Amino acid sequence: MTRKILLSELEKGAAANGLTYRTGAVHEINHRLGSGPELWVEPPEVISHTGRTEGTRVYRVPLRLVRAASAANGEGTDGLEHALSGLALHLARHEDIAGMPGIAYTTERNTLTNRGEVSVKAVLTITTRF
Repeated sequence: MTRKILLSELEKGAAANGLTYRTGAVHEINHRLGSGPELWVEPPEVISHTGRTEGTRVYRVPLRLVRAASAANGEGTDGLEHALSGLALHLARHEDIAGMPGIAYTTERNTLTNRGEVSVKAVLTITTRF
């Protein structure tokens, strides 16, 4: 699986879980954050690669699930954590995903914008076949 296909699957998973898909650096969030829940994906990093024509590639994908505080309706990060689970399930169903040995996430304590929001910072470790 190439990086382009992986990002495409993340975009499909975001849509399936009611998230607006965005890519870019974290410092861009302040200028582009909408009112609905969003999935911000930073550039994936290849951390392992085996084989030449057939093999596996392991990606480390940092991302953030963000919702404006005014749209959170008091649910905090519960809805974002549920969306993260749905995103992981969507990826796990793809035929070129060999596994996801790691999903680490935490609630961010500081806001990323001057408008306030709730957010979950996550790092997915995804093993893909090619």
